[in-house]
Amino acid sequence: MVDEVKAIETETPLAEETKVEAPKEQTFNQAQLDNIIKSRLEAEHKKHQRTLDEVKKAEQDVLKEKEVKEAKSKSDLEKVMQQRIAEKDTEVLKYKNALKAEKIDNNLLSIVSQNQAINPSQVVSLLKDDIK
Repeated sequence: MVDEVKAIETETPLAEETKVEAPKEQTFNQAQLDNIIKSRLEAEHKKHQRTLDEVKKAEQDVLKEKEVKEAKSKSDLEKVMQQRIAEKDTEVLKYKNALKAEKIDNNLLSIVSQNQAINPSQVVSLLKDDIK
């Protein structure tokens, strides 16, 4: 019976020792760290670029309002308005072309990927000029 008590006593400290483990810290390899840093830098860059774009747009608006105030005659005002219309038309055309190109590229890429091309992006770049 004494042997059984000693056996139980020796088993108990081992159980306690196995329970005490140091918590593992998460480690990253260099590629993961580079991706994390890259994503954070891109986010900061986008945030600052948005701020710069807003400031630039505000400056352009102030400049356009100044032009309107300086335009004393009706003909000067009409010329300024025609310039603005032309600017907006070119901007709309730019966005239409970008949207069209994006739709073509995405559709072409999905079709090429479905047909299991080896390098779908290369096939898209070769074919996108021939598609209208």
